[in-house]
Amino acid sequence: MFMLDGDWLLLPLALAVLLWGARQADSERVARLMSGEGDADALSMLFEPRRSHSLLPLDHFTCRDLMFYRAGWPVYRFLRSSRCWFEFVGEREQVGALTEQHILVFPGVVYRKREDVALDEAPARQR
Repeated sequence: MFMLDGDWLLLPLALAVLLWGARQADSERVARLMSGEGDADALSMLFEPRRSHSLLPLDHFTCRDLMFYRAGWPVYRFLRSSRCWFEFVGEREQVGALTEQHILVFPGVVYRKREDVALDEAPARQR
């Protein structure tokens, strides 16, 4: 019986106006951001920046020489992938800019690729 009341007929109209207004505000905001008038925080929410070094799990590596634990996760001196060895450099906060020779392993530890060591031999600590 309540469906026959005239107020329910206005609900779809109100929702359509609400969605149209939200779309209009979003398109104006994007237009301002694209013209350079917007702030960087709003731009980063809309467009995710490309990350050059994503966190890799330890599962992809054979680990050697446990050094310590960080946030409950082991940190090793050497990691071996299927193609090469990597040596511990430091934690992400301590290392400056990362290059193509670096990888970032969970929980935020940086390793550098060792070109001088073959896969079948064990690496020695580099000074």
